Amino acid sequence: MPCLDVSGFYLLLWGEGGSITVKCRFYLSGSRKLFCKEKCENGNILVETSDDAAQNGRYSIKYVKTYITYYPTLYVSITQLKQSDSGRYRCSLERVLLTDGNSDFELIVTEGEPSLKRRLDGSTPSSIDGAFFQVFKLPIPQILMHPRTIRDEGF
Repeated sequence: MPCLDVSGFYLLLWGEGGSITVKCRFYLSGSRKLFCKEKCENGNILVETSDDAAQNGRYSIKYVKTYITYYPTLYVSITQLKQSDSGRYRCSLERVLLTDGNSDFELIVTEGEPSLKRRLDGSTPSSIDGAFFQVFKLPIPQILMHPRTIRDEGF
């Protein structure tokens, strides 16, 4: 499964039936890890744990610490994507003494086989044969990626 590196806010277009893993990077570590649809409140929490990995049905998270307490990574995954999975998601690290860390992305799950889409600015991506998803850093889309060009992080 390809892994998408998210820093800032991104819009991801993906085909239904597929699986996606998003790499959320943070500056400081946290004790409680959360993956949520919308904000991490009420019934929006998909997965939460104080451990380094957890799964809840089609949703999972894996936490990787680096450099002691700096630059941790939270991998969040959704399998068997459905159009109803479309929406805003949040990766979150809760901290005891500092402000919580959050990383948001918007996922749009398209019907059937994924196909080459137009960029949000209306332009057509240049000659990326067989591309089936796009990653846009908002507000101005600059990035178009293809799963064969994304390094597998071993998740």
